Amino acid sequence: PFFYGVLSVVSINNFYYSVYWSFFIWLIFILIFFMNFTSYFLNFSGALRKV
Repeated sequence: PFFYGVLSVVSINNFYYSVYWSFFIWLIFILIFFMNFTSYFLNFSGALRKV
């Protein structure tokens, strides 16, 4: 029973660790996409403003 409890705790920690890393990668991807979109939008509006 003790070994099973340790194994379940390790699996729970591993689950939270994988969820945390997937959320971190998703956040980085969203930030990069948002920064590229805003830079493209600012360049487009700047070009429109210059003309």
